[in-house]
Amino acid sequence: MEKKSYANLFSYVLIGIFAIWLFVSAMGWTPVPMGESDDYMLTTVSLQYRGDLAIQDSDLEHAVADFPEFADYLTTMYHSPGGLSSFTNKAGGQYSWYFGTYSALCIPAKVALGLLGLPQIYAFAVTNCLLYLLALWVTARYLRASQGIKLILLLLLMANPAVFYVVWQSAEVCVFAFTVMALVFFTRRSYPLAGLLISLAGTLNSTVMIVGVFFILCFFADLLREVPVHRWPGAALRAWPSVLKVGVSFVPCLVPFIFYYINCGVFNLQVGYGFSQTGGLWQRFRAYLTDWNFGVMPYFFVAFCLSAFLLVWCIIRRQYRCLGYFLSFLGVVAAYSLMVNINCAMSGIARYNAWAAPILLFGAAMTVDGAAFPTKLKRWAGGLLAA
Repeated sequence: MEKKSYANLFSYVLIGIFAIWLFVSAMGWTPVPMGESDDYMLTTVSLQYRGDLAIQDSDLEHAVADFPEFADYLTTMYHSPGGLSSFTNKAGGQYSWYFGTYSALCIPAKVALGLLGLPQIYAFAVTNCLLYLLALWVTARYLRASQGIKLILLLLLMANPAVFYVVWQSAEVCVFAFTVMALVFFTRRSYPLAGLLISLAGTLNSTVMIVGVFFILCFFADLLREVPVHRWPGAALRAWPSVLKVGVSFVPCLVPFIFYYINCGVFNLQVGYGFSQTGGLWQRFRAYLTDWNFGVMPYFFVAFCLSAFLLVWCIIRRQYRCLGYFLSFLGVVAAYSLMVNINCAMSGIARYNAWAAPILLFGAAMTVDGAAFPTKLKRWAGGLLAA
């Protein structure tokens, strides 16, 4: 067996061991309401029984029956002014704060558990585990990188504070998984697939679409690399099938904006309610990066410091593709720093940081693995990244 085959086998064995630990830990956890559990749970029920994102009284009845463990909590939150978003449709149904992508993904596990006579409350943890493991498998199978960097990145994704959110009835792991998979296919220059995956993540949190802008810029940079500037429009028109595929792949991220504008008169419920403000932006941005309780730096201290060095190196050496990872990460953090409340429940690292951190990790890994990075520095930089 070749050395590469042994490395691949080791990666899959590692994922298998991690999968056993993840499922045992998640299934052994007694579910408790976390974050905006009511939003996701009630939307799951409304989609399952009526195919509608607007939540009605009948959905509460189904939710209480399907999730008896959370009956009091769901009833209280449904009738509470601070529970759902307070945005309603013409029929009087209430919308939750979040679009239904994650809730829809939880329906198969919920139905399966119901058929087996098992507590349906675990549908969210099961879905989170499967999404997390899918992201790891995609990384091991499709990441275009050296075996050493691939293994380091896998370990960083496993030993990641995103695992704290696996037991939540919430979309953090879903956004994490879609973002990771998008970044993996981006390394292969599979722009339509990368665009689709990041767009699905964007339906749950639009700030991640800054990564999508980075993908689009790289797509056109590849397309027009050898073309004189004055011929760019013509070259783009001649390559219209490729441009169309990439463009269509980003359509999902626009669906929530269109849906909520038609039904609620605002493009985004949180912004429409006034949760997004520029006052205190710098303080929140700095906290998301460096706060010793929930910032990125305490959880990835060495990788964070290495990334700061690599950011400067990319600027000096004009490695714009690698630089894009770091700028995308900072842009995403700045975008969700517009949200006023940064302490809306968390398990260790801040919820947004849990799914944004892989952007930084991929940036560091791909920069170190790049052909332009000094060979003499690759070994120690890779070692630091794994530290």
